[in-house]
Amino acid sequence: MATNLTCRCTFSAPAPTRKSDQEAITPFLEDPKTIAVGANLGIANGCRIRDGHVDEVALPRSWLARFQIVEYMRSFLLFRLACATWNGVVIISGAFGLFRRDAVIAVGGYDTTAIGEDMDLTIRLQRHFRALGQPFRIGFDPNPLAWTQAPEDWRSLQSQRYRWRRGLLQVLWRHRRLLGNPRFGFVGVGVLPYTVLFEGLAPLLELAGYIVVILGAVSGTLRPVFWLVAFAVSALSGIAVTFTAVVVSDLGTRRYMRGRDLVLLVIVALIESCGYRQLNSWWAWVGTYQTLTGKSGWGEMKRKAFEGV
Repeated sequence: MATNLTCRCTFSAPAPTRKSDQEAITPFLEDPKTIAVGANLGIANGCRIRDGHVDEVALPRSWLARFQIVEYMRSFLLFRLACATWNGVVIISGAFGLFRRDAVIAVGGYDTTAIGEDMDLTIRLQRHFRALGQPFRIGFDPNPLAWTQAPEDWRSLQSQRYRWRRGLLQVLWRHRRLLGNPRFGFVGVGVLPYTVLFEGLAPLLELAGYIVVILGAVSGTLRPVFWLVAFAVSALSGIAVTFTAVVVSDLGTRRYMRGRDLVLLVIVALIESCGYRQLNSWWAWVGTYQTLTGKSGWGEMKRKAFEGV
């Protein structure tokens, strides 16, 4: 089985450890129907790297990188773990993925014209095997089997989020015929509609809502107390989800179980909704505009040397 596997690793960070390689291969050995496996990603910023591997896990000094740690916990762990439960994984991160070679060849491999080529490939695998009615499984390992370097400057992060947005919208448009289609099971009637609503539309509606409420408060048609209550409910719900992700992730992986680091992550989860989330919504608006105007390209991404390499 192992000779028919191909690994996708595209990150400027430590490679997976030998133990991680074994953990990634295990689903293929346990279930012959497995065609691909993705994994949780750890952020290497702040960690001590030795011989190309993470020797010590620690939080970075950059608050921007810290925001992304809790963001990754929320998006990479909770949502994908839920999707994997119903065999509905629609994205195996380009940073690390293990695929059965014959399955990838059957769907034509990576599409070089796709901005979000990792999501595009995963959905094509879902579509191909569901259309044929063949049993298959796309797995997700909640352990951090690979580590990636997060941007620590605003310009690089902005460029990354613009590209992610363009890639998301392009993939959703390409596979729009799957939306709401019961022929494609949980992916068609559950995962993709959820993605359209909460990843595609929610950031746009959120920022539009802020604008409408502010205009209402300024014009006197909306009492400030109602605006404050609405913002508090929105912030608290986001904090609750993020806090759950932090706790679940750390209980499972024990990455930041030192008292100071865990307390600091909780603080990050509390303040993330006050500015950082709204900025991401703005970037979603800009990325949407870029998509509609046909902008392409990868964008600039600065890297910094790892500590202790």
